[in-house]
Amino acid sequence: MAKEIAQAARPFTEGEFLKSCMIKLAIFIRGVDSNLRVTEEILDIKSMHGTTTGKDIFENVCQSVTDMKLPWDKLIGLTTDGAPAMCGERSGIVRRMRVKMQEEHCTGELTAYHCIIHQEALCGKVLKMDHVMITVTQTVNFIRS
Repeated sequence: MAKEIAQAARPFTEGEFLKSCMIKLAIFIRGVDSNLRVTEEILDIKSMHGTTTGKDIFENVCQSVTDMKLPWDKLIGLTTDGAPAMCGERSGIVRRMRVKMQEEHCTGELTAYHCIIHQEALCGKVLKMDHVMITVTQTVNFIRS
């Protein structure tokens, strides 16, 4: 932390400092077994220091996949929030994951999904259904807590 303060060469507000120290990347993994049972778990939680570019996120995800010795050829889908660091055509994580899968000689194609919660929020705004979205968001947050 002292290094970040010194490198900034300016005073931080409390919120800025906390934000710079507390960016976390949560990596979830979902699998389906031979009986078609779906399981979802947190694969890893990584601290992101400095930048959160597609490259930074990709490197953290790759490290987690490697650490857990997961086979790249079993990866078929990637869900993101739609941010440029995630979906950018040249340097987003989706592009980088596809390149990595080619390097690993994976025969399947990676399908990129946009997070359903973000899709619902966008639809709610366009359709002027804030009263519905508030209830949906509260219900999802209740279930996840």
